[in-house]
Amino acid sequence: MFFLHSTMNPEWEAQVLVAGLPAAKNYVVFGMGLGYHVIELLKKYPESKVTVLEREEYLLLQTFRYMDWTTYFKENRIEIVYEPDITELIGHLKQMKDYELFMHYPTVQAVENPSIRTLLEDFFVTTSSMREQERFLDANFEKLSERHLPECSEIKSLFYKKNVVIVGAGPSVNQELPSLKQYRNNITIFATGHIAGTLLREGIIPDAIIITDPQPHMYQQVKGLNTKNIPLILLSTASSSVLDYYEGPVYIAYQNGYRKAEEIAEKIGAKAFETGGSVTTTALDIALQFKAEKVIFVGVDLAYTGGNSHAEGVGRRITDTGSLRKVISCSGEEIYTSKNLDIYRKWIERRIANLTGTVIYNTGNGARIAGAPCRRWDEILGE
Repeated sequence: MFFLHSTMNPEWEAQVLVAGLPAAKNYVVFGMGLGYHVIELLKKYPESKVTVLEREEYLLLQTFRYMDWTTYFKENRIEIVYEPDITELIGHLKQMKDYELFMHYPTVQAVENPSIRTLLEDFFVTTSSMREQERFLDANFEKLSERHLPECSEIKSLFYKKNVVIVGAGPSVNQELPSLKQYRNNITIFATGHIAGTLLREGIIPDAIIITDPQPHMYQQVKGLNTKNIPLILLSTASSSVLDYYEGPVYIAYQNGYRKAEEIAEKIGAKAFETGGSVTTTALDIALQFKAEKVIFVGVDLAYTGGNSHAEGVGRRITDTGSLRKVISCSGEEIYTSKNLDIYRKWIERRIANLTGTVIYNTGNGARIAGAPCRRWDEILGE
């Protein structure tokens, strides 16, 4: 059971939801509910047009009965698309262009078809995350641009034709530390900022570190670490706070999907990378575009292996599984994961589908990734 709106103050709730939307000429709202959020959107942006997609006739009748839409229809600022078939409704959405999408999450939850509901949930989570981080992107980009940092293709040789191990902070990373030490001379270790401290304390010095998150507190991942000779790749919108604490050389990676980064990349003839929404997905695209021979996932669990969120010392126990999904682990058992992690897993599977030139492997016992077979180290690299 869930509510379409707040039972205490739905008008205030609508204001909060709409406040997170950027200004746009056209909006598409997926889900009418009882209309509170749509009315608030029309009020906040009086020059904009709103198209509502709805499949429940009963909800439309209720909102027309209890709310006054007369002015908005007279001004031709609202259009209602009624389609009871959810597949057809999504198809209508795909045909539309040049709009800002506003997904009413309770409407998504009400979709009966589990595969379609998951697809819509994935889209909702992705767009919500982008909006949450958007306010940091421009400020970080400007600050990093002022430093005139070198572009990351200057260290392409670290990856080219190498066995690149992408080390995430997933729960299974701790059990893989002995193998990282054993095969250290045969691999390039490409570590996420979250796990860099753990590796250094174990005497495992990464060949490169990557940070992509725009949040201001990202400096904490490298503060106090001896990184003097370790290259750091920063996404062009990553937290500029890192620069105040990182001791080694820093390189910029420009990404697709962010206009300013695309423009600079085109201007200087640099590669633009796909980010996939996370640090490990970005690291994968860099390794692939720099023509790694093999890519080996370590600690890229994309699930709560053993009931933990991250590696020992940087994670927490997961006790509430009510909102989590289940996926199949490398050992064939069901394992819990979050919506975000599941989105990243699917992105990786799409990215490496039909891949040529680079072989992908998975280690540990996290989520199974299609196209990245789970293998032991001796099978991947030999004795």
